[in-house]
Amino acid sequence: MRNKALILTAAALLVFSFGCLALAQEEAQGAQNIGMVYRFTVEPGMFLQFEAAIHAHLAWCEAQNEPWAWSAYQVITGDNYGQYIFRADVSSWEGIDAYEEFFSRKVMNFRLNVTPLLESISVSIWETEIELSRWPEDGDFNLLEVYKYSIKPTQVREFNEAISRIHEAIVEADWPVYYLWESLLSGGIVPSAKLVIPHESWAGFSEPETSLWEILVAAYGEEEAGSILEQWSNSVCKTDSFTVRYRPDLSYSPEE
Repeated sequence: MRNKALILTAAALLVFSFGCLALAQEEAQGAQNIGMVYRFTVEPGMFLQFEAAIHAHLAWCEAQNEPWAWSAYQVITGDNYGQYIFRADVSSWEGIDAYEEFFSRKVMNFRLNVTPLLESISVSIWETEIELSRWPEDGDFNLLEVYKYSIKPTQVREFNEAISRIHEAIVEADWPVYYLWESLLSGGIVPSAKLVIPHESWAGFSEPETSLWEILVAAYGEEEAGSILEQWSNSVCKTDSFTVRYRPDLSYSPEE
């Protein structure tokens, strides 16, 4: 496990060894805070055909003046290795309503050209927790380290309180680690949260000079720091982790 992460598993937290969604390359301070996330599992042996179909679909989207930007990623570690993730960030629920007419036409093209190559599709909606996030103003992030937490339903307040205090200590110390928190709104087990850490390369996964534990002790003292971490660990019932690679060749941005 790496010190660089905020929080990982309860066991790791209790021995003070730490391992470290937006899945789009947006600033956490930006206006966009609702993420529409599509995950595609491709039929075995059909990866090249799938990517060719996506390129054709994106060409259709461009010709039809697709209004949303879509960022593409591919899972490169974890149980879902090889899975493709496409994400669009929107500023409001009304923005999703406004997209419906175009989306209905888009789905028809997608079903005709891409769906036959897929084994499964899942859709989820996430909200960026801007006040708990620390995203860099610029950077070329090719890798995203992702941790997904299933929270005990009776411990949501405790979970939020713990990560809020951790975030405050990190900001106060200006710790050189950036991250983004998201909450699941629909499309999975709730309550769930996701922590996303950006990296330019694998070298970014190395441990920082100062550990998170040292940051917390400096802010709160050893006893209170341990209490914060124990509160966090007691609020989580399951943790999943994976890494995704940004795929600019499969991404789409409308012309300005």
